[in-house]
Amino acid sequence: AVVSTQSTGSNVIAFVLGLVLGGIIMRVKDWHPKKLLLIYSVAVLLSTPFQASLFLRCDSNVVGGVDVTYPGSLGETQGEPSLYDTCNNNCNCNTAFPSFVCDETDGVTYFSQCHAGCTNGTLLNPADSQSPVKEYTECSCTSSGTVRPGQCGERCQTRLYISLALSVLGTMINFSGYAAHATVYQRCVNEVDRTVAQGWRQFITRVLGTLPAPLLFGFIIDNACTIWRVVGGQQGNCWVYDVDSLLVWFVWVQIVLRILSSALYFLGWYLYPEPTQEERERYEGRATEYEMKEKLSVS
Repeated sequence: AVVSTQSTGSNVIAFVLGLVLGGIIMRVKDWHPKKLLLIYSVAVLLSTPFQASLFLRCDSNVVGGVDVTYPGSLGETQGEPSLYDTCNNNCNCNTAFPSFVCDETDGVTYFSQCHAGCTNGTLLNPADSQSPVKEYTECSCTSSGTVRPGQCGERCQTRLYISLALSVLGTMINFSGYAAHATVYQRCVNEVDRTVAQGWRQFITRVLGTLPAPLLFGFIIDNACTIWRVVGGQQGNCWVYDVDSLLVWFVWVQIVLRILSSALYFLGWYLYPEPTQEERERYEGRATEYEMKEKLSVS
């Protein structure tokens, strides 16, 4: 939860800083539409490599029955992931809610003490029957026979903060071109057509982006699920994902779409007519004209 909060807060700040930087760039001069297309294309392209920062992550947990066979054979994987085996078939386990436990001997995480085949447990405070469990023992599906509540896993704060810093920088660079992106649609058409142009822009954005994106990424996320919640024979939400597969697909789809977006804007820049002499004088001289009017009004 702390990591999620830090990531969200940092990227919101980066989003704001990117918009401010983009506004400053737009204030430098009154850019011609051709140059606005180039500005946004470069901003998207420069921010694309930062998507790979997601690969700087902690190693995934090894889940018993999914990544390794029971009991804890780290060198082998099952053909089809299954939480159930002969060591826990008589335990009546289910996947309604996870209660992860860790075998610290080999670093394997189990979906619950039931799936680990545990038949006994030790309380933190034996005198209190409501005390949390310290450890579970006599676990037939594990290599050591003993597990502790919680997931196995390493602490990797350094990689986490490096990844977060790169993500923030990429977000800021990407949104620094947003002002150019929002303005070019208004400047590449006649003034009387700007409302229609804005409407078409919103329509195409929704049809090609807003509508298919959740379907595409939802398909990728669902395909990476290894343990589904099953209650009464009905499949519910996902409890455990194949993080490696999810990350590869998630990052590369974003990179490909960003490169495609940048290429199309670059193509627009290449095909857009060069500004006429009148346009060049108007766009390059407008900032100076505004400054002169401000000086005259002050005096």
